[in-house]
Order: sequence, then structure tokens, then C-alpha cells
Amino acid sequence: MNSNGIPLDLLHRIFKLFSWSLVLFVWARTAWVSDDAFITFRCVENAVTGHGLGFNPGERVQAYTHPLWMLLHLPFQAIFHSPYWTTLALSLLFSGLALATIGRAWQSRTGWVILPLVMMASKAWMEYASSGLENPLTYFLLATFLLVWTRRETIPRHLFWLSFLAGLLLLNRMDTVLMVGPALGLVFWRQRPHGIRDLGAVWQVLCGMLPWILWEVFSLIYYGFPFPNTAYAKLGMGIPQSELWRMGWAYFPDSLTRDPVTLPMIALGILVAFSRRSQAAFGLGMVLYLVYVARIGGDFMTGRFLAAPFLMAVFLVGARLADKPAWSSWMVAGLASVAGLLGPTPMVLSGSTFGKGVPVFAGDYKIADERAVYYHSTGVWPVIEGGPILDDAQVKLGKECSKWKEKVLFHGAIGMFGYHIGPEKYVVDFLGLGDPLYARIPALYKPWYRPGHYRRLSLEGYALSLTSGQNMIADPAVHDWHEKLQLITRGPLFSMKRLLLIWRLNLGIAKPMDLSHLRIPTNQTLDLPLTDVTEFEMLNNMGVKFMLPPRASGDTLSFTFREGHTVNVAWLQAGQPIGGVEVVTLGGNHLPIPAEANAVAMYPDNDWPPTVVGDVRLH
Repeated sequence: MNSNGIPLDLLHRIFKLFSWSLVLFVWARTAWVSDDAFITFRCVENAVTGHGLGFNPGERVQAYTHPLWMLLHLPFQAIFHSPYWTTLALSLLFSGLALATIGRAWQSRTGWVILPLVMMASKAWMEYASSGLENPLTYFLLATFLLVWTRRETIPRHLFWLSFLAGLLLLNRMDTVLMVGPALGLVFWRQRPHGIRDLGAVWQVLCGMLPWILWEVFSLIYYGFPFPNTAYAKLGMGIPQSELWRMGWAYFPDSLTRDPVTLPMIALGILVAFSRRSQAAFGLGMVLYLVYVARIGGDFMTGRFLAAPFLMAVFLVGARLADKPAWSSWMVAGLASVAGLLGPTPMVLSGSTFGKGVPVFAGDYKIADERAVYYHSTGVWPVIEGGPILDDAQVKLGKECSKWKEKVLFHGAIGMFGYHIGPEKYVVDFLGLGDPLYARIPALYKPWYRPGHYRRLSLEGYALSLTSGQNMIADPAVHDWHEKLQLITRGPLFSMKRLLLIWRLNLGIAKPMDLSHLRIPTNQTLDLPLTDVTEFEMLNNMGVKFMLPPRASGDTLSFTFREGHTVNVAWLQAGQPIGGVEVVTLGGNHLPIPAEANAVAMYPDNDWPPTVVGDVRLH
């Protein structure tokens, strides 16, 4: 008993009940669904209504990154056709199971009390404990992997179970396997075969990975490619690796500014892991994952890619403190809670008005507080208080466009728009996430990119090709790619011609024509200064390349932006961009020319309205 005569066991139970009730309350107050989640919902809806497991009916394209998360939605969508509540229920279930798994692994009475407090302090973890994305299932699988690892001495065939869980992580989202890969490799190395007859470890790994292997076979046959379409859209867009590194490293200070808990806890987890030889593999896994995040340019959603390593770090730190005096655990939990309250948007204080007055975009790369963007229209608490569900402009636009006579529509934010426009329309995603051809088109050169939002030029003849079923694309390279992708995504599933093309294309034997010229799209080249004042109307997204004469430093390029949405100006040296400017305001412009530039390209973002530029001069 304590000094007041209250049994310590009862006191512990009261604190535990309060802690877990609080985390459930905060989850309900902060739960939301992202626009990207509706990309998966449209694929699932198409599947259960007989339109194929793809984003556009009749086209086999894997527009989602998380096959296992998608498969969990299929039966519920078939029965209820309510993806909003389905995904929230699954998110709550797996986030809760993840916490329960960690508490079970710690075997600490204090741990059961402080765990919810620490997790609530992390903006990244809490926000993506819902959102409709795969994070909650990743939490659960990662926590279970860590539990099996800690109890490997008492679990028969633990290499099989570790391989099985790693395979499910691969199936849920491929890149998360980096966090557990070193640990799995270490276990395999310790049990490695010592002869042709000693293949038990190999069989355990193969049998454990079987669900993922079977999916890859299905993906190759059905979709024609081993990776999601989103991977081709985001990882093969022609942006120099140096620029991706800059984007990726910007992701971390953005998180630290908005979420003062997550990154410090990850850093502490890495230190704790490397301090013990038995856990160093997890430290290496977290480091590899963070380097990977930086290498791919980070993400446009603040904190999303840091939520899973945060959970791993909490697990490792808590396990280390489990056999230490209780005050050490309370100190860590207290510091995390205070730091969480000092952040600009503490999760425990979030309410139904969240998003109003919150800075949504930050930095040159416009990393977004994605929940602040969509909470007003997809948050659970506003609905509980009597507000409408999915009261979003994209939902209204999708429903309105479903009445249009056009069968092919171009759009950027394709989630809620695409789901609510219905299966009768073909939605072309010019960011490439849901469209196989745009995923292979290099991103337009921009002076600043937004992670995950790599705009492609509008392709002349593409809409007509989709409408007519005939390849009407004029550009020879794009024509070639479209021809091959149409066979793979729309051709007879088991035709030998299609299967042979899949084989040859994925192995690099069949090499479609180069598309790099579409990164800075121009169809005419002129020398400056011009002999007369000329107006340039940039049709079909094709711009103009101006060759610069030898000149003194400090020269200026002047032009008038007369009509259009955006005109991109790229300074070129030997045909490669060395800098640029994005002009969105109509009127006169005066741009200093870099000394090393020998040419300048001007090209638009949009094909309508036409972009018009005039009075191009040197000063």
C-alpha cells in the first residue's frame, strides 16, 4: 500500500485504465482519412464490382503501395461498401494490437502505463495510427517481429516466424523491410546451411516468405510488373540524385520543427540498439531506413515515414528500461509528454477545429501537415459532433464530373475525386500514381520539386488514344511506350505475346525508346537576340529553346508572360538544367542570366489555356 492506504495494485490498475482510455480518446479526436487512401478504395471498389483490381476499370495497374492492407479491405468493401468506416476500424484495431504487443513484450507493470503516454506524444505515430494508409498494420507487424525476436529462444522455428513477419511487412509496404532485414539476416547467418543436405534455414526463410513470393508471382502475371505503379512514378522520374538527397534531408528538420518527440526518440533508440551487440541489427535497420528515406527525397506528408521507426525505437528503449528502476521509465515518458506539449500542434490538445490557423506547407519543398489539409472533411470527431462525412471539395468535384459526357478526365489529386467520380470515367493522373504511361514519363524540370508530386507534361493524343482505343500519340517514344503498356495492362491476360513482353521488359531485354527529352519539352530552337519581336504560343505543352550569344556577366533576360497558368524557365548548359524559375504571374519579367548558361528553355505546365510568351529580349 502507499501512504494513503490505497493498494499499489489497485493504483496501478487505475493509472493503466486512465492511460489506455486517454490514448483511445486522443485517437478518436485525431482520427482522419487521407486523400491518398481513396486511391486504394477505388481499386478495391473496382475489384468487388467486377471492374478489375486497378484504378481505372479494365486496366490492370497497381495504384496502391500496400497489397496486404488492400486485401484486408476487400471483404468489408464487398459487404458494406463503406471504406471510410472500414479503414478507421482496421486502423484502430491494428494500432491497438501493436501497443498491446509492445506491452506484452516489455513484461513491465510500469510499461503498460507509460506506453500510451509516450505514443500520444508523437505527432507522427498518432496521426498515422489512422489516415487510411498502411501504417497501423505496419505497426502491428513490426511490433510482432520484435516480440518474436526477443523470445526467439522459446519459439520453435523462430527463423520461419521472423521470415513470415518480414514477408508480411514486404507485402504491406516493401521499404519497411529495411528495418528488420539486418536482424533477419543475422538469424539466418547463425543458422546458415553447412552443406547441401543442411538446408533447413533456407526452407524456413522460403516458407516464411511464401505469401510475399506468391503475391509477386501474381503481380507479374496480372499487372506485368513486380513493383507498384507508384514506385515507377516516384522513383524513376529523372530527377538527379543530388536533388533527391536535398529533398530527403529537408524531411528531418521539418519533422523536428513540427514534432519534437519522434526524431529524438528514434535517435535514442538507435543509440540504445548499438549499445548492445544483440540489438545492433535493429540499430542498423533504423539507420538504413532513414538513409533510404533521404535517398528517395523524403515524403510530402510530414512524419509519415518516421512513424514506424519511432515505434521500433520505443520498443527498444522500453525493453532496456524494463529491468531498471521505475523512475527511469517515468522520466522518459515525462520528457516525451512535455516535449509533445511544446510542439506547435500537440496531439492531446487536438480538437474538431484542428487545421484552422495551422500552417499546412513548410519549406521550399512544401512538406505538408496532411491531417491539417483533410481533417475538416474526413476527421472522425467532427462527424461525432454531427458534421457531414467527406465534406470535401474533391468529393463534390468528383460527383459533379461523374455527370459530364467526357469519358477521359485529367486530374492531380485523384483520391477522393477518383473514388466519387465512379467507374464509368477514366481518370488520367498526370502525377503518374494511377496511370502506367505517366509513371514512365520523366518529371518536368522544376527549380523546386514537391516530394511525391512530380508533374508530367500533358501528352498530345493521349486522351484521344484512350477514348478511341487506337494509339494516336504523335511522339515516337511515347507512342512506343503506350503500345507496350496497353498490351500489358489491357491485353489478354495469358497471351504468349503479353507474357513474353513482360519477361523481356522486366529483364531489360526489350528497351522502349528514351523519354528523357520530355523533361524539358521544346519543339523549336531559336537564337537570341531575335531579329524581331515575336510572340510564342506554346501548344501541346511544347516550349521554346533560346540559344544565348556570348555575353558579359550580369546580362538579363526579359519577357512578357501574356497568357496561361505557369511558364517554366530553365537555364541550360550543354543541354542540362543548371537552375530555373517558375513564373506564375502574368506580366513583365526580368531574370538575371547565370554566367555559365548557354541556352534557356521556356515551357508550360498545362496545355490549357495555351501559354503565350512575348517580347523575349536580352539586356
